[in-house]
Parts: sequence; structure tokens; C-alpha cells
Amino acid sequence: DENGVMQLRVQYGWLSTHASDGTVLLLAKRKNVAAKKYRAVADAMIRAEFDVGSRQVGVLEKSDVIEVSDSKVTDSDVLRVKGRVIRGRAPLEGWVSEKAKDGTLLLAVVEERDLDAV
Repeated sequence: DENGVMQLRVQYGWLSTHASDGTVLLLAKRKNVAAKKYRAVADAMIRAEFDVGSRQVGVLEKSDVIEVSDSKVTDSDVLRVKGRVIRGRAPLEGWVSEKAKDGTLLLAVVEERDLDAV
């Protein structure tokens, strides 16, 4: 609008991202999109289900590579990926977080061309 506030057209009208006083009304939500393959940059728990409290099925060890079949973002905005270990010490499958609770990066994207260097 004329005040520099972004407005979004929705099915039943318009929504503003900010109030006239600058208060944030809408936040962008991270999409459930993940890369196809990740390399563990630190050891990470592999869980049976998306829920971080679900049964532990193993540990993704540093340098292991996981191939992703699904991904979701938690309510606390942490990407979790479901996949299977394709390069590593154990043939495991389950859910892994991209970051630990303390913010430590656990997974890094691996491009196909870089797989031989892993």
C-alpha cells in the first residue's frame, strides 16, 4: 500500500504482513523442502518417526551420507529428513534433524558430483 506495507490477496480478501505501526502480523514459514542427499557433519540420532521423542534406531555418524525420501519442518522450525544411509558404517533408515537443539549443524547438502569426494 502507500505506507509500504505488503498485502497479500487471499481467497476472501487481503492480508497485510505488518500493521501500520510496524508490528509483524505474518511470518514466512519454512517449506518442507530438503535436498536429495546429506552428509553428516557431526554424529546425529536417527529416530523411527518424525517426532524427536520417538524410538532411536541408530546414529548417523560423521561423514555418513543419507538419501532423503521425505522431509518436514518441526514447530520450532527445524528441518527433519527421512532417509536411508547410502554411505556409512550401518544400513539404517529413519528421521534425522538438520540441526541439534543447541543449533549445531548436523547435516550438510551433498551434490551428486561431490559424492566421490565424500
